[in-house]
Parts: sequence; structure tokens; C-alpha cells
Amino acid sequence: MRSIPPPPSSWTLGFTCAVAAVWLAGTPASAATVEAKRVVDTDTAVPGGPFDNETSTTFTTLMSGSAAGGQLVFSGWVQDTFGVIVGRGLYQVDVGGGEPEIIADTRTCAEDPCTPPTDAFIAFGENYSFDGTTVGFTGTLTNFSGLTGVWTATVSSLTLVVEDGDFNPSGGSFDIFASPAIDADEIAFTERSFSAEQGIFAAPSSTGSARTVADDTTAAPGGGGALFDPSSMSRVAYRDGVLAFRGVLDNATQGVYAEDDQGIRVVVDAQTEIPGLGGPNFTSITSVLTDDGDIAFFGGTSSVSTGRGLYVERDEALLPAPIVLAKTLGGSVDPCDQSTRLLFIDSIALGDGSVAFVSDGALYSARIGTDGLSRLLQFGDTVDGKTVDFLGGETLHPEGISTGAVFPLISFTDGSKGIYCMGIPETSQCSPTTVPERCLTVPEPAAGTQLVAVLTTLAMLRRGRRRSRGLVARDNGLIEGGR
Repeated sequence: MRSIPPPPSSWTLGFTCAVAAVWLAGTPASAATVEAKRVVDTDTAVPGGPFDNETSTTFTTLMSGSAAGGQLVFSGWVQDTFGVIVGRGLYQVDVGGGEPEIIADTRTCAEDPCTPPTDAFIAFGENYSFDGTTVGFTGTLTNFSGLTGVWTATVSSLTLVVEDGDFNPSGGSFDIFASPAIDADEIAFTERSFSAEQGIFAAPSSTGSARTVADDTTAAPGGGGALFDPSSMSRVAYRDGVLAFRGVLDNATQGVYAEDDQGIRVVVDAQTEIPGLGGPNFTSITSVLTDDGDIAFFGGTSSVSTGRGLYVERDEALLPAPIVLAKTLGGSVDPCDQSTRLLFIDSIALGDGSVAFVSDGALYSARIGTDGLSRLLQFGDTVDGKTVDFLGGETLHPEGISTGAVFPLISFTDGSKGIYCMGIPETSQCSPTTVPERCLTVPEPAAGTQLVAVLTTLAMLRRGRRRSRGLVARDNGLIEGGR
């Protein structure tokens, strides 16, 4: 099986320092009991029952979840008593409760004809994306070919969009995929192999040819002829017709760029003055997110003490001040403790006109365009009768805000983990005690929903089988995929 490590994150230093700061500080004196609704945790039964040769019926650990349309998609896996992973998968659950359903796991057969277990998945990429209907992810099969590809899926269907060896529109063929981001009928991804033509690409989320978004022949707008350096491109974000990404140019400058129906445009680059500071210009960019036309990113200068913060573009105009500043010489003030200033940003989520982020062991949120920074949670707080142990880089999925709520992954001192629903206040608050109504109830199925599902399945069965993209039966639905 071929693999490539994920691109390095520029917040690694901040993450390490934040962990050290949290460890040195101990339990904060202002620890509170915080109300949050548990959606899924490590006591949740694994859909489909125990994996082969394993008696555990619950998840061992979880990864942060992507939320949209009242649904949460998360990654979970099971380890044996020696710590060896014996099964993993992607799952979907209603944020109001209920049992998770399988999107794809290491028992999911993805070849036609199917020879389990060799034609099942063996691994999934650490990034996945959910648009409220369909999940986009990268996966690798167990078989000797080690097929890797970009897939889209629901709880009843799975589509192989592009696989290693397929035609790369920038030249040659695809090899190793990363950073999938799905938006309705198209999915974007990056090619990460140094033996292939690297870049950002997009393809129809069902079947069809991939197109190049940006590669090393693409001139960056406003770059004076400079070309993109795709080897330095990391995660992309795609939502509501806007594909946003961090671009590094061959002249060593960097910026935030967005592709829409007018082409690629500059959000900020080395010519853009950092708002609220009267200069200097942006020279360093890390995380980039987009939702409903908003583009959020963490950036500033290469110095950790100047202008580094969370910025937002709305209506193609940069807001006149950052959402939050985080710098070693004193960042934004904690709304619950005026003596505390934020130092580092570890993870960020964007959605519904709001942002959430983790800084120095605490979870914060803000409504974009307001001054209402809220502290939702910090280590040492009590949630669900348990003490919060850790909040950091794994806490938030970039798409982890929906229906007026944020869905953090919380680690507890008893070793358990869970993904919870927490309301985002309209105004600045400390440890708010409200949970959105959508997280408290599971909607009744609409009349005729089951009939529609049956008719959809019959229609899928009537499609002609093609070896490259055929239909394969599985326990939890039909799989569209294979080679």
C-alpha cells in the first residue's frame, strides 16, 4: 500500500506550545459545568457489530465530525487489546440522536465482482468532506493492486470518482490523493505524489473526467507572472460554488485564492495589507475555509508576534478587523478572563455565518461581523458528568458548524471521547448553557420517504453494469464503484 504523510501544518509549533501551556497551568480555577448534547462517543455501538476476531462492540476512538443539514459524519475505529486497529470506517448519524449508519468501513467491498476481504477498504484518508447529502473521501483497498482513489458516498451508495492510474489533465496519471472537498455535483482534491503532476483538481462527484484547478503552469492572479507551486498546496475548501485554497507561488510568496464561475481570484496575497494594524502585508497563510460565500483563514506575517489571527472575507471584501488575534506578545482578550490573552490557534471551523476555534486549551466561537467572542468550553470544565481533559488540533473539523451549533470532539480525563453539540451564542457569553433544538430531537421521516428509497434502489439496479463503475451489493446498501 502506498502512502504519503500529510502535509506539515504550520500550527504545529503553536499546538505544541499550547499543550505545554495547558499542562503547566493545571485545572483552571474558573472551571464550569457546561451543557452540551452528546451525539456519539466511545460508548456508541459500532454499526454492523464487532469487526472480525474482535469482541469489542463500541468505538475505541473517534475523529472530529463534519456537520450539515442536521447530520454528522465522523470517522471511528476499533483497536484490540494490544492497540492494533482491527477496523475503521466513516459513519453518519442524526445530530438529534439515533444509531450511526455506515458510509464505508473496512468491511465494505468496493470491487465488482467482489472477493471479500481483499476487495474491501483497508484505509481512509484523514480528511473527509460532507455537503449534507454526500460524503467525499479518499480510500485504499486491501487487494494486491493497492487501489487508491477518491470516492463519494451516502449510506446506500458508493461511487469511485477517480483512481490511481486515471488520466491526469495536467499530464501523466494520478497517483496519490488528499484533501477531498465536496460541493454538490463536484469534488475537489489534491495530487500529492512527487512522481505525478501535482496540483488541485476537481471532478464530477458521480463519474466524469477531472479538470485542473491550479498546477505549476497556472499563473497566480495578481502575482506578476508568478506560477503556483503545487507541492506546497495543502487542504482545499469547497462549498456553495466557491473553491478556496492556500496558494504558494514559485517566487516564495503565498496567499489565499478562490475559484468561482469567474475563474481564480485573489482573496489576500503579499500585496494585501493586514486589516486593523495599518500594515504590514500578509506573508504567511495556513488554514483556509469557506461556507456560504464567506472565506475564513488564519494568517499574518512570518513573525508569530505580528498580525497573526483569524480573518474573514465576506462579499469579496476583507472585514476591517480580525475575528481574533493570537500572538506571543499578547493576542485577543479571553471574554471570560480579562487577564488572559490568546496565544495560539489550534483548529478552526466555519459555517452558518459563524466561526469556532481552539486556543490554549479552550473552545471559542464568534458570529462573523459582530464583536461577540464567546468561550464555550475549556479543559477542566465538566460536560456530561465528566471532566474535559484536552482540546486541541483534533477538536474541530473545518466543516464542524451547522444548524446554529458547533460539534467539537472532546477528550475526557477518564480516557473516553465524544462528539457533542453546543449552541453558538448570538452575543458574547461564558460557558453558555443552551443546546439548539435540532440537537435535541430526531425528525420524523417524511411521508413516502421509505417508498422513495425503494424506488431509488430499484432505479440503481436497472442501471447497466460497467466494469469500471459497476454496482456491488453490500449489507448496508448498494455500492457504486470498482474498477
